[in-house]
Amino acid sequence: MVIVKLFGGLGNQLFQYAIGRKLSLLHNTELRFDLTDFYKYKNLVTNMSVVGVDIKKFKVNFNEAVDEELKKFFFLKSKFLTFLIKKISSRFFSILNSVFYKNYFYEKNVSSFYHKLSSYKNVYLHGFWQNQKYFLDIRKILIKEINLKKKSNKHIQLLKRIKKSNSVAVHVRRGDFLLPGIKKITPLININYYKKSFSKLEKNIKNIRYFFFSDDISWVKKNISKKNSFYVSGFNQVEDLISISKCKHQIIANSTFSWWGAWLNDNPKKIVMAPNKWSSIQHNPCPIEWLRIS
Repeated sequence: MVIVKLFGGLGNQLFQYAIGRKLSLLHNTELRFDLTDFYKYKNLVTNMSVVGVDIKKFKVNFNEAVDEELKKFFFLKSKFLTFLIKKISSRFFSILNSVFYKNYFYEKNVSSFYHKLSSYKNVYLHGFWQNQKYFLDIRKILIKEINLKKKSNKHIQLLKRIKKSNSVAVHVRRGDFLLPGIKKITPLININYYKKSFSKLEKNIKNIRYFFFSDDISWVKKNISKKNSFYVSGFNQVEDLISISKCKHQIIANSTFSWWGAWLNDNPKKIVMAPNKWSSIQHNPCPIEWLRIS
């Protein structure tokens, strides 16, 4: 059995899904997800997590791991003691598990590639796994599975508009990237990056129709204007991700969300513009064929 700890937003969840799916197919074994992190953020009124397990909205192979399955990989068998140590430090808990169990993998460095992962049929994975080498060979399967179970009429109309034009998805990430703690790790992309990307694309593609996606679309309308543009609003993030992937080309932010939008694009002639500097860590998950802009 392959168990993957699921946490973070949609982009991170997709990396975690992808590596789990690859290993489960490699060893012909079941795939389960540890969702305990999501239960930390419950709304006290509805008793539901305020952080969504958004990948469930796709056609993915999704099953939650139960306590008995999780215990096989935890050095503490007591649910109460496990809870206490996790409260003190989730990182310390994972390090201890990885010491006691050789098939418990805790990703200590996001820029490292863990070659041994594929050796284990029964494995627990805790990390971001932001490297396409883990799952590149099942890309066709992932493209098929990371698709919406249902599409609204409004979304269908948008996808038609995207399909019939020389569409370029432009993703502008703001939101939590404006918070001081996150800005230190993941710098906010400036407007010059987008201007340089527009210029390079327009030398190669005629009659571009730009489709702007953002968690702050009103800011984008005020600060980034292009002729023949469409500012996408009124859709949820899983719909936005699929819309980005259906554009012929992409200009992405330093965001795993738009990374997936570009990676899932199956246009063989696609051009993807990506930031050269992804974060303060010496790590950039973008494939070498994507054009990195400083």
